[in-house]
Amino acid sequence: MNHYFYIDNDGKQKGTYTPEELRNEHIRKETLVWTQGMAQWMRAEEVPELQSLFAEPINSTMNTVQETPVAPVYRQVVNSESELVRDSNYAPVMKVKDWIITYLIMLVPVVNIVFLFIWAFSEGNHNPNKVSWAKASLLWVAVSLVLYFILFFMVLGAGFFSLSDFASDANTFSF
Repeated sequence: MNHYFYIDNDGKQKGTYTPEELRNEHIRKETLVWTQGMAQWMRAEEVPELQSLFAEPINSTMNTVQETPVAPVYRQVVNSESELVRDSNYAPVMKVKDWIITYLIMLVPVVNIVFLFIWAFSEGNHNPNKVSWAKASLLWVAVSLVLYFILFFMVLGAGFFSLSDFASDANTFSF
């Protein structure tokens, strides 16, 4: 029985392994392998001794190995609502009823700011969509307040400037 080297996903050479040990390494058909007597590296599926590693089991759906996708898959878990909220990979969709209640709370003065801070920064079981929305809303409030104060002081300064200009003109006015 031959002992094989293989190239892992990071491009590093690993080995030596028997064919049975390679099964535990979960190599794929396109993994490059080499053993003594081979002129060059070959794909694992091209090596006759390793082809049994990739044979599909007959009438067995329990042993099928599925490759995981590169990008994370977002799906809803069927268990409980609280479990959905706790796991950041599972963001449940907020229903129309939830948004209507949220906007009704936002109509109440002072309460709206308090709830925005609670949703944005507390450690409770809040929907990740609502948390992001609350943070964005607080950011808009902060930007609006800064712009309001800048505009207010510009108008106030222009008013004082015009009053001081009017007062200086009053002293020099003659008939």
